[in-house]
Amino acid sequence: KLELGRAYALDPRFDDEALRILKDIKSDEAYYLIALVYYRMGEYASAKEYFERINLKNPRSAKRYIPLGLDIYIAEKDLIKAEDLLKTYLSLNLTPSERKVAEEKRGDILFGMGKVEDALRIYSSIDYPARSAEDGRLKMKIARIYLMMGDTSKALENFEICYSSGAKDKWLCALEAGNILVLKGDYEKALRFYDGIYTQGPGEWRSRAFVKKLVLEEWRVLRNKDDPRSLYRKAEILYFHLNNPDTALKIWQNLTTSKDKGISTKSLMALIYAYAHRGETSRARELFQRLKNEVKDTFYINWAQSFVR
Repeated sequence: KLELGRAYALDPRFDDEALRILKDIKSDEAYYLIALVYYRMGEYASAKEYFERINLKNPRSAKRYIPLGLDIYIAEKDLIKAEDLLKTYLSLNLTPSERKVAEEKRGDILFGMGKVEDALRIYSSIDYPARSAEDGRLKMKIARIYLMMGDTSKALENFEICYSSGAKDKWLCALEAGNILVLKGDYEKALRFYDGIYTQGPGEWRSRAFVKKLVLEEWRVLRNKDDPRSLYRKAEILYFHLNNPDTALKIWQNLTTSKDKGISTKSLMALIYAYAHRGETSRARELFQRLKNEVKDTFYINWAQSFVR
């Protein structure tokens, strides 16, 4: 029965079956597997309950079980228990690879305490094999710290390494890399990341990359076009998808004098909407007054009025 429970517990598709079988078994192995399943499900309090039933006095089994316990305590933000458990782990006869895991957990605890620079120092000192799943996981943590610090170049560098590794979160790293490249205005390289996710990633990641891929493919088509309708659509993409509102506003502002009356009206509407959402109410109202003076269609006037109320 334990063997069947273990097989189910190691496959995320069978979490419920694993719990049903394992809860009838009273052994450290069963408690560990139940804690693993609950941790994977994000039910950290239940994971903690079962982990704490494990007898950690046997050094051989403790070496196997403790890393999960550290993850659970860190997820629960019970950092005092995490520190105590890490001391227990470090007191064991650890192999070099196990000591690297211990150092990574130390970094996780420091990060949980808000000591991000100390965490970064610890993470950066660990030398997992290049392109391994462990190295990819570590590079994602490093990238997120650099992102918090505002260093998008180093964040991008580490997200790219993560993506090229065997890490289970490689698709998240690819998405984050693409997002940073969008912020940097490197839309062609960002598209390569989104396209890679869409063509090679699992289903849930493909759907997340799909819209971004479509938007950048449309941008590629429009990039060198300067007719009023293409410019208006480029401004929409910049404002709503590429996080570049300032450039979008400049384009719309220029288009308000377009000879294409439909485009000039839509551009005025877009400006009213954008300034109202930025909290620049006086500018939005000024443009609304201009709209009323230049456009006689009450449909547009009534619609724009809803932005400036």
